[in-house]
Formats: sequence, structure tokens, C-alpha cells
Amino acid sequence: MKSMEGTLKNIVLAGIGTVSYSYEKGKALIDEMVAKGELTMKEGEDLTGELKAFFNRNAKNKTRHWFDDAVNRILEEMHVTTKEETNQLKKEIDAIESRLTLLEQQITTSQQSED
Repeated sequence: MKSMEGTLKNIVLAGIGTVSYSYEKGKALIDEMVAKGELTMKEGEDLTGELKAFFNRNAKNKTRHWFDDAVNRILEEMHVTTKEETNQLKKEIDAIESRLTLLEQQITTSQQSED
């Protein structure tokens, strides 16, 4: 279980790192454009604000989606059953138990008839 916890921790950290790296690269590009005179200081500040707002709005959802996908892949590789699969197995076990109970009753009835 420790290795799974470590793997999940690494996935979360990778997601956070990816978002942070993307933001930093975007900010560096804006700063470079300001330094080259391609953007005014005000335009750079506005664009940086928009970039930050964009990451605040979208990064959480994208990171969550990415994290969910990664966890699902890990669970599939570990052959962990889904909730639906577990529920289906429970239904099948219940059906088998019902048939077994019926067979036991038939055997008991048959044995009583022979006596």
C-alpha cells in the first residue's frame, strides 16, 4: 500500500508542477515581450493578470481531470474492480446463494421423503 500512496503523491505533485511550470513559462514569455518592447508595461501587467486568472479558473479542473485519469489507469493496471463490477459480483453471488438454498431445500425434502 505504501507504493500506491507514493505513486499517488507523485501524480499529484507532477500535476501541480505541470501547472506551475506552464504559468511560469507564460509569465516569462510576457516579461520577455515587455523587455523587447513588443508589449507595454501596462499590457504586460494586464496579460499577466489574465494569465493568472486563466490558470486559477482552469488549472484546478484540468489537474483534477488529469489526476482522475492517472488514478484510473493505476487502478486498472492493479486490476482493482470498479464499484459497478463489485456490485455486479454481489448480485451474482446473491443469485448463486439463492440457487444453493433452493437446492439444499430440495435435497432436504428428498431425504425426508425417502425416510
